[in-house]
Amino acid sequence: EGVGYQLRKESPDKEFYFASKYLVCPNMKVNNLKKVVDCLETMQPQIYVPEEVADKARASLERMLLVEAK
Repeated sequence: EGVGYQLRKESPDKEFYFASKYLVCPNMKVNNLKKVVDCLETMQPQIYVPEEVADKARASLERMLLVEAK
């Protein structure tokens, strides 16, 4: 059930309203703890990001980290 399940579990006394009933991301359901551990142990699969894309992404990530640090 995704994020809604976790929110209800942590705050059963609250009622949550979501903009959409389709909040479950099918791509996230593909990941699991074993796959994460395997990736960290083997460093596979490797993902290559073109430098131009990486530069743009890096700028966005750095801004997010600045907001988080405040």
